[in-house]
Amino acid sequence: MSIEAPLYSRIKSAIRRQIENGSLRPGDRTPSERELAETYDVSRMTVRHALNELAREGMLRRVQGQGTFVANSKIEQSVSELVGFSADLHRRGLLPETKTLAVEPIFPSIPLANALGLDLGDLVIRIERLRYAIRKPMSHEISCLPAALVPGLEEKDLDGSLYELLRSDYGIMLTRAQQRIEGLKADAHEAELLGIDKGDVLLRLERVSFADPDRPVEFVRALYRADSYVLLSSLAARSD
Repeated sequence: MSIEAPLYSRIKSAIRRQIENGSLRPGDRTPSERELAETYDVSRMTVRHALNELAREGMLRRVQGQGTFVANSKIEQSVSELVGFSADLHRRGLLPETKTLAVEPIFPSIPLANALGLDLGDLVIRIERLRYAIRKPMSHEISCLPAALVPGLEEKDLDGSLYELLRSDYGIMLTRAQQRIEGLKADAHEAELLGIDKGDVLLRLERVSFADPDRPVEFVRALYRADSYVLLSSLAARSD
């Protein structure tokens, strides 16, 4: 015997399908709660539950006094401040998800050892993760940290915020970073991981993050889907 999905879940799935198939496009206003309640023969409270969940997942944007709109499909991320993926999405009201692909101790290459201020014989913890938002893969990240700074990191739950874990479990506060961003085309492996086509454009971010303010703690290389991300930067005018 099959169990029927809750009413709000059926409404939520129907609206999601309309967004995914293009019937509702970014910026479009959805039918009102009253109209949806009449269409699906449910209470407005049930409709509100479905709309609130879609808003939490980043698919809809609710504006008081104006209605509910399909959210912009691109996520705007500042490159002018040091903030992790999870914290950035949480403050936008979106639900981040993470899939950890690998955690392993490795010996660093010469460039990695130089970036982290290590000798070639010093161990590094390499963390490979896929980061999701709005239920789709957004970035493929590889983070490397000096093993001596984070004993036991391999045994931790890394499906949440790495920066919060560094603060809570190791007392490490990141204070600044140096980073570079460039575009490149996805190879077959990256395309498969991120659910795009080979040759689609990616944004590659490479960053070294520091604590204290001159102790390198993390080197990260992240590949972002260019069709889903906009990188923002704040600039100050020079006086000369």
